[in-house]
Amino acid sequence: MIVIQQAPPARVRSVFRRAWTWIVRHEEAPEPYEMGLSGRIALAITLVMALGYGTVLSLYMIGRNSTFATHAEDLGIMDQTLWNTTHGHFMMQTICNPVTDVNCLGEISRFAIHFEPILIPLSLLYFIWPSVNLLLALQSLVAASGAIPIWLLATRRLRNPWWGVTFAGLFLAYPPLIAALTDDFHPETLAATILLWAFYFLTVRRYRALVICLGLALLCKETMALDVMGIGVFVALIHRRWRLGLGITVAGALTLLLALALMRMLSPLGHSPVTGRYSHLLNAPLPTLIAMSHNPGRQAYLIKLLAPYGFLPMLAPWLAALALPSVALNLLSSNSLMFSAKYQYNTDIAAVFIVAAIGAMAWIAPLVSGWFAATRTRLLRVGAPGWLAGLARPGIALAIIAAPLLIAGLGPQSARIYQQVTVRNAWPRVTAHDRLGAAIAAQIPANASVCAQSTLTPHVSQRAAIYQFPSGVSSADYVFLDVSGGDYYPFTGPAKYVKAVISTVMSGDFQVVTASDGYLLLRRAPGVGIPHLPDSFFSFAYATSLAGANPVDVRFAGGLELVGYAVNPPRVSVTQAELTVTTYWRVQHPIASPQTIVMSLTPSGQGGPVVINESLTQDWLPPVDWQPGQTIMVQTWPIYLNPNRPGAYTLGVEVRDGAPDQRPPATQAVQTTVAGAPGADGLPVLNPNGPGVWLALVPLQ
Repeated sequence: MIVIQQAPPARVRSVFRRAWTWIVRHEEAPEPYEMGLSGRIALAITLVMALGYGTVLSLYMIGRNSTFATHAEDLGIMDQTLWNTTHGHFMMQTICNPVTDVNCLGEISRFAIHFEPILIPLSLLYFIWPSVNLLLALQSLVAASGAIPIWLLATRRLRNPWWGVTFAGLFLAYPPLIAALTDDFHPETLAATILLWAFYFLTVRRYRALVICLGLALLCKETMALDVMGIGVFVALIHRRWRLGLGITVAGALTLLLALALMRMLSPLGHSPVTGRYSHLLNAPLPTLIAMSHNPGRQAYLIKLLAPYGFLPMLAPWLAALALPSVALNLLSSNSLMFSAKYQYNTDIAAVFIVAAIGAMAWIAPLVSGWFAATRTRLLRVGAPGWLAGLARPGIALAIIAAPLLIAGLGPQSARIYQQVTVRNAWPRVTAHDRLGAAIAAQIPANASVCAQSTLTPHVSQRAAIYQFPSGVSSADYVFLDVSGGDYYPFTGPAKYVKAVISTVMSGDFQVVTASDGYLLLRRAPGVGIPHLPDSFFSFAYATSLAGANPVDVRFAGGLELVGYAVNPPRVSVTQAELTVTTYWRVQHPIASPQTIVMSLTPSGQGGPVVINESLTQDWLPPVDWQPGQTIMVQTWPIYLNPNRPGAYTLGVEVRDGAPDQRPPATQAVQTTVAGAPGADGLPVLNPNGPGVWLALVPLQ
């Protein structure tokens, strides 16, 4: 029998005491660092990097707004709240999700949902520049300035200014941070930089500045109280400033209690509607926790947070632990967005983890440098070649440590950005359609209530009553929609969105003010009757050229001819498994009976195809209405592939007899003829396994 001897309690206490003493000594205030020329150059590079980052990101986000790529939730909400605050409706909002959010509360105080008092001083900026672009630029520049306290902290702790440049770059390239900064505007993103300054002042023992920064962080969101309380405990236990630490912890707790009290008082639910994300956990804790532990998204969450920092925060657990409350809050939520590492819920975690990574490197770098220095001395002593001894310099050691960090942190993000900008053409380009949308938005009277589609809302949100379609459709003075934009949020599918739009138009309660290129501006006029949509409304479906399309010649029985196609992006990344397909059609002769164009993406190996029988064009202009001489674009709604099934997907197209709204089955597919020889990849070719034609291979990798 094997007897396992347990370590005596005294020995365990001794080990714990030594570890604790080492941590306290490790976190002692570092001596001031004299920069010299090298330090000034490194600081200048950091400042240029931060300024360039902030400027580019500001222009990118302003461009996204100009191209109608921002949303009612949350840019429209923030814009309306700030505008209302400066116009006598203190912190009021009316925007919510009436489809999938059971707690859509309509007109309500922002404090009933989140505690974000920093919006009050921010509203004063609206007296100077009342624009969502102000919020987007401010968010980008404040986040970029976080590189400065990181440089100061890393340089001070690691005694090398180039470590400061490295960690500043890692922070700016941190994928969860970039994901948050490119998703509209949220006050908690400002807290990341505020917390970084707080950590710097904590490290150098400037406690007054620390308290000021923590006070500002508490204004950003109620969840920042968790970070502040954690820092208070750190001050008490590690710095042994018991009264100060206790005071900070109590201040954080009182702020959280104040936030909860305001939510209870101002919300008709008696609590913030977001607390519903934890109702399952409260009602059935054990089954819920077991189910959560088997969720792949939750299992990957920590890897998404730690991998870009080279998992270094794990080597400074006494610092990384400060993020545990926020990490737990996200992991335990029923809202999958919170543990996707793609939204605003991770900004404070980004700050804590970069500080922990610096703390880890503060003890790793001296060890490795010392080992390399000793190795170099031994090599020189035994007469080794000079080049070999040169490789053992401490500076080379630092480069060896930094390289994996840069590869882990910057590599995947750089590849993703490159694909976004070059392959997906994601850099915003204002089109004639966008300019038309802005002109239509300007037609709406300033004092009118508006029900608008999500992507249109930030352009008309500076008013007392603005609703996200379909909320408010029964009471708003105007309804503003864009059926060609590919956005159907908050509906769960395109068909439901189209049905709601048609129901609104056919209700007989609205007069058409403008109907052009897919835009619809309707004015309430009860009893006016069912309006007629002019030909200008359908102009979004007509193609003037085939520029950028792959030309083909495929003919289908009944009169339709496929003349081109385009896949965006042509190579799909598993990190963003989303694409759209546009096909270009001509009519050989008038179509006698209804037909439907159906596309599919069939994965290699096992598994059935992803069938796409909904498109932006056919929902409004079905093929039976097309005329000879026209070139029609049929664009799919966004297609989401399974990122866990990488490989080549075959794009197929077929035509079926029957109207699009009837969803005709595959048995009604018509005969297909491919003219001309296939290309080098053997495509296009008739589908050997069924009807229609195979056009192209779309890699998911």
